[in-house]
Amino acid sequence: MSVGWGFLNIGYNNQGDVRRKSLNQSMELSNLDLTLTLFVPMIFAAIFLYVLYGVIYRAVKNAIRDARRELDQTELPGHDSGGNEL
Repeated sequence: MSVGWGFLNIGYNNQGDVRRKSLNQSMELSNLDLTLTLFVPMIFAAIFLYVLYGVIYRAVKNAIRDARRELDQTELPGHDSGGNEL
């Protein structure tokens, strides 16, 4: 059973002795270690990217809408949309 942080590299045997773990034992990753080191950060990264995409999408959509509204308001007043001008 390991006790403490991984960098301490200390384990207890059944008699309660504190012994230094071998390099192979300290390098092994359990399923929980894999979950904590790989999947949890990937989930947080996916959530972060999804939120960032939403923020950027909303900003671009609002900028396009504002630009269209501004163009509609600043059309040339005397412009004839059709017909022949002499």
